[in-house]
Amino acid sequence: MKVSPLIGVITDFFRRTTLHGFKYLGSRFCLDRIMWVLVCCASACSAGVLCAVLWARFMQQPAIVALNDTKDLTSATSGMPLVIVCPPADFIANRVVVQFKPLSNESWLSSALEHVIRKKKVREEHLLLLDKRLDDLGMALPDALIKYSPECRDMIVSCRWQNHQVPCRKLFWKQFTDWGLCCVLNPIRLQSKRTKRLFDHLETTRRLDIALTCDNSSFSYYGYEVLPLYHGDEYITPQMLHRGLSYWLQVTYTRTLDNEGSLLDVDAGCVPYDGYSRLQCIARCLEKICGCSDPLVATDLEMEEQLPQCRVAQLNCLRVTKGYENSSCGCLPPCSQLSTEMSVETNKMDFVDRTFDPLYAGLNSSISNVVYIRVRMRQSKVFFLLPTETWLTLLSSLGGVFNMFLGVGLFSALEILFLIIFKLPLALKRSAEINVPDTQ
Repeated sequence: MKVSPLIGVITDFFRRTTLHGFKYLGSRFCLDRIMWVLVCCASACSAGVLCAVLWARFMQQPAIVALNDTKDLTSATSGMPLVIVCPPADFIANRVVVQFKPLSNESWLSSALEHVIRKKKVREEHLLLLDKRLDDLGMALPDALIKYSPECRDMIVSCRWQNHQVPCRKLFWKQFTDWGLCCVLNPIRLQSKRTKRLFDHLETTRRLDIALTCDNSSFSYYGYEVLPLYHGDEYITPQMLHRGLSYWLQVTYTRTLDNEGSLLDVDAGCVPYDGYSRLQCIARCLEKICGCSDPLVATDLEMEEQLPQCRVAQLNCLRVTKGYENSSCGCLPPCSQLSTEMSVETNKMDFVDRTFDPLYAGLNSSISNVVYIRVRMRQSKVFFLLPTETWLTLLSSLGGVFNMFLGVGLFSALEILFLIIFKLPLALKRSAEINVPDTQ
């Protein structure tokens, strides 16, 4: 019986291959061929099930949690948060509203501007009227807030970093935040040559003391709002400061890092960039949807496309309800999860006249506050997620499964490639030549 070249090549491959059991498929006995077909199918199914299990485990991103070294925890840039001091939004709103000419008698106008500063939704007719009053004043909203808000040097009169007096005017500057126009202290500025000491790396507690004061007519009930805020925090509650009290803020933090994004190559479920915030991503997305930028945020000079600033009447477009923004913008959470805990202790400032602490020099206890911020580095923790499954381990695991059940190794792969690329095309060519009929 004449066998076609294609069937002959395939039969010869099964007889010579190193794959488990496939050479018995060319046996002369039918019972042997049936039995080995069942065995090969069972082996292939087992290999497929194990490969699916390995892939599912790989997609779950299993990792080992490792505690960071203590010497890294004591670095000031990783331990000290941003400190934000904000005057009350209603106080700034009142100072802007009294500049409107003629003097407005609408009691709701100051309340509406306060909601605008705090980035809340306001009735459309109120926003239109605020826009008209600002146009009559000849100023945009950010310019009016900056001009009529108190200066940082007038609010923060004394600063001390690690028991070392530092000039406050070089540490704090005005900046728009999610809580209004505030005075912001970046911890990087604390690492100047004048404030950096020889034994700073040995200290396990970061200490920042600030003294705040305000005019008698400035605030009716409370003074300022203070926020110890780390980069990437999604939400934090401001600490309200009542006049005449000193505050001890004990801060600890727990941060979980993903080992420089090594777990992110599999699943795009989070963003690995340092300093990334989902709220900032949502804000940028809404600005593109509305066609204008929020005037009450710090300008990002790195953005390629600078949108025009929104007028007051357009701000409601940027103040969407919770849940809508994530579904529309698709902003992912940051991969570096950070949680903070802050305990607060208050005391009356009835000892100002009897203390020798220079931080209290010249303070009026009835209209001032002193804030002690302590970051406990020993109680704070930084964890690293070390992946147990990577592309290399997945490849080796899959190779072991195929080799155990099917005998597929490097040489078997070369045999299969040689069969597909060279032998089968030649056999097909020969079969076509043989089947050509003789025209004579």
